[in-house]
Amino acid sequence: MRVHSFYGPELCGGHFCPSYTYLSPLEQGMVIAAIDDWYLYGLVITDIDFVKGFADEVQSRLGDPLRVERLTFPGVRQALGEYFRLKESWRFASRQNRLGKYYFNYEEYRIAHIDYEKQWRMKPSRFNAILISLASEFQSRQEIEEAESIIEEKIEKFLEAYQGRL
Repeated sequence: MRVHSFYGPELCGGHFCPSYTYLSPLEQGMVIAAIDDWYLYGLVITDIDFVKGFADEVQSRLGDPLRVERLTFPGVRQALGEYFRLKESWRFASRQNRLGKYYFNYEEYRIAHIDYEKQWRMKPSRFNAILISLASEFQSRQEIEEAESIIEEKIEKFLEAYQGRL
């Protein structure tokens, strides 16, 4: 499929994207197991922080590495898919010229950040990398808390499915 990519066969045929290097086989497997839509796959697989942030969080809570064979269980695939689909329907997505954590300024791209301390006098969210990957832009502390709650719900649903409680 590299021949059919947005970037064209000349670019994609000659190298691998950073996700190939920086996502572990397990993290790549999570995306492959849960997504069968080419557009969503492209949004997710290229967002290293979005995938790693979720994988790190669930493995930390489990106290063990994820097992690849469980990623194919229907409930696990569904829960992963729901998390990944946040990329398409994130309620707090910036209306600026952003693609995940990157924003574009003339011919340069820069990495966005959320200034929690300056705007809301609070520490950065425990889901900061995920929130930035979702191109989040908040108007209030309450919106941040709501966003954290949505992500927490996706993590909990995945853990329940993974542990066979769903």
